[in-house]
Amino acid sequence: AEIIRRARKANLPMVLDADGLFLLTQPETRNILTGYKRVVLTPNVAEYGRLLHSLRDDNDTQPQLSTLEKLLEGNVIVKKGQYDEISSVVQSVHDGVSSVKRYDMVCEELGGLKRSGGIGDVLAGTLGTFVAWHSILSSKEEEDDGALGKNNMDAQDRLVLACWSACCVVKRATNYAFQEKRRSMTAPDVLDTVGKAMDNMTFASIQQDKE
Repeated sequence: AEIIRRARKANLPMVLDADGLFLLTQPETRNILTGYKRVVLTPNVAEYGRLLHSLRDDNDTQPQLSTLEKLLEGNVIVKKGQYDEISSVVQSVHDGVSSVKRYDMVCEELGGLKRSGGIGDVLAGTLGTFVAWHSILSSKEEEDDGALGKNNMDAQDRLVLACWSACCVVKRATNYAFQEKRRSMTAPDVLDTVGKAMDNMTFASIQQDKE
């Protein structure tokens, strides 16, 4: 919890997984992110369920998704699974009128056929890299008077896209590792192929842009 508080004080972007997500299910730390909008959470199905359950109204038998979105408003949730689901909700007020904008993307990149322990750590690290790049580009945009915004994408669009890109890279890396190692594949094998996946996906996008 202290690390999160210090990161907030320094206005740093964060990626939370495992123990970081567990903190959000505890009464004394469940509101630790309230008001802070530079966080990416990476729950698997079970962790996502615990997050919802921890926010359930005692008088209601159904988890309140709207409550979770309100608590994490402005941040990004990467729900890990066969297809990673990336979502974010941002509330804004213009001329006294409140509005809510949703950002949703799904990573449908084909992964490997084996789910090894530690792949979530590879994803968290890759997300950290992409989120850091996003932070650098956002800072550059401010210096260049919004030059990056000319493509009609706002900062949250780009953050969600950055998370989606990281998910796709790791899925492809998992596929590469599985093709080589098959059932003996472990998380370090996936880590070894992240560079290859990144290079191939970047090259493909560059070629597509040229066409």
